Amino acid sequence: MKKYLSVSEVAQKLSVSKTTVYRMIREGNLPAEKINTQYNILLDTLKSRLQEKSENNSLLNNTNDLKEEEIRDQKPLFKRREFLKSTLSLLFFPAVTGLAGNVLGNIIYNRFANEVDAKKKIERDNAERNELVNSIFGGLNSISWSAGLDHLVESYNLNNFEKASNILASISFGTALNFQVPNWIDFTTKTDNLPTNVFLDGDIIAIGSPTSDEVALKVFDFSGERYSLIKNKNSIIELPINFILNKEAIDYPNSFGKRFVAGVEKKMPNWPITIEGELLFPKTTNEGWLMTDYLLITRVPNILSKRSIVLGREIISIAGTHGVGTEAIGLVLNDLNLLKILNKNITSRYFQILIPVLSIEHFEDRNTLKSEGKRLGEPIIREVKIDYEKIIDLKL
Repeated sequence: MKKYLSVSEVAQKLSVSKTTVYRMIREGNLPAEKINTQYNILLDTLKSRLQEKSENNSLLNNTNDLKEEEIRDQKPLFKRREFLKSTLSLLFFPAVTGLAGNVLGNIIYNRFANEVDAKKKIERDNAERNELVNSIFGGLNSISWSAGLDHLVESYNLNNFEKASNILASISFGTALNFQVPNWIDFTTKTDNLPTNVFLDGDIIAIGSPTSDEVALKVFDFSGERYSLIKNKNSIIELPINFILNKEAIDYPNSFGKRFVAGVEKKMPNWPITIEGELLFPKTTNEGWLMTDYLLITRVPNILSKRSIVLGREIISIAGTHGVGTEAIGLVLNDLNLLKILNKNITSRYFQILIPVLSIEHFEDRNTLKSEGKRLGEPIIREVKIDYEKIIDLKL
């Protein structure tokens, strides 16, 4: 017995409108019989037309043996990319005949396929990014955080404290490595509740430069008043890249830069970076506004306690010459190409990475990174050489 399908059933099985089916019938691309004023299409006719229009018969898996239930299982056709590609030309042939119909079908298929491929690429990139981040910065245990909060509380009220660069950098770094980040905002209501004690025997993540963070002060081995810090001589760990944080020592044309701190315009010392005898200043506009910054990432042994030395604990310091530089760690952790470069060129356990931050925007309540364009420059990577005899003889 012949099996007929109505126009509605064919439209449903092909995932097209009834208007398209009627056009296919009118133009002779889908033979039908008119019974009692209604068009009826043979199931066998539908199967044969699908096969004729297929560019690759193997994609239909022996269409001659296709059962009615198997055709029903094709709905919606978008569930099978191969089937979609082979039949789209048929679906759009009545509207755009000949080669144009095939072209249109391929365009639609390619758009669908590209979306799927793009999603898979994002998933692959995310997996690779996570692997690289953990390769470069992972291996930490018993983590405690130091984020220069005492300095921040002086400048930020509760409403805009969450916009502070040290806070944003902490969240970016913790999220990327699946570390538990303290809820810094909870500590702003009472200054005596701030986490002033860092667990010195464990691994430490220090966020902020030595002008704001006590752990960074120890890592870079400075002493003195906040804006008149002096680098100590004969440091236990000599760093190839360091800050100049003495405002009296930077009497240069670029020695001051303007930026917003807690919504207030401030003229701040424009701290330079020193590397191999060269001073690198963040650039400023003619009016003195900061245009660029630097981010310095440092990984060294934790020598703040005897136990941390014995256990092999470490410190990772994330510090900008200004707040925007510190905040740029979020860009680094999301830049797959940059992470590949770092992973390839970091050859020792302990290292420093200096990254220029190229574009800064200033708003009334804060400074931030531009959302478009090239935002990070080429990284400078240096090995930190460790004198273990000095560390063993260290008196703490």
